[in-house]
Amino acid sequence: MADDVRQSRPAAALPTPPAAAAGVDPLELAAVVALIAVLVTAALHYYQLALFKSATVEAFAVTQTLRYDVLAFQARHGRWPSTAEVAPPRSRPGDDVGNNVATVEVGDGGALTVTFNDDLPALAGRHLTLRPVVVPDQPSTTVRWTCGRRAPAPPAVALGTDRTDLPDDLLVHVCRNGVAP
Repeated sequence: MADDVRQSRPAAALPTPPAAAAGVDPLELAAVVALIAVLVTAALHYYQLALFKSATVEAFAVTQTLRYDVLAFQARHGRWPSTAEVAPPRSRPGDDVGNNVATVEVGDGGALTVTFNDDLPALAGRHLTLRPVVVPDQPSTTVRWTCGRRAPAPPAVALGTDRTDLPDDLLVHVCRNGVAP
């Protein structure tokens, strides 16, 4: 009798899917594609800024030893050096100093001017200057460095000529306009 009961029950009907679930509406697809395009565009912009700023940070790393050499030369000789007096010779002419840095030159007052190579087209041939900061008439004070167009807090003065020609948005925070601490 149990077999008769099972056979007499009607089979459960499967629900039919709604008409909207049959496919993706072209308008919805267009909205999703447009949203993804906006997000990718924004991400690429911030990625490029990050690349530019990392090149600026590289300038600090590339010049670290040279900054010490410039200060040591000035302490020994009582004058600021030229590029030839402190910069190490390159292994081959045309070799870049770093990934994004083509050359580093020592200018008047010990200022170091970094020239970027063409790996990042927006930086190609542009300059960032790092300048020693001193307090006049106080030779025992520590020499600090400032970069870009940033001015030191008085009574300190930055020595040398600033040749920075990078736009502010490509500089790291410490190199932008304003008064250095």
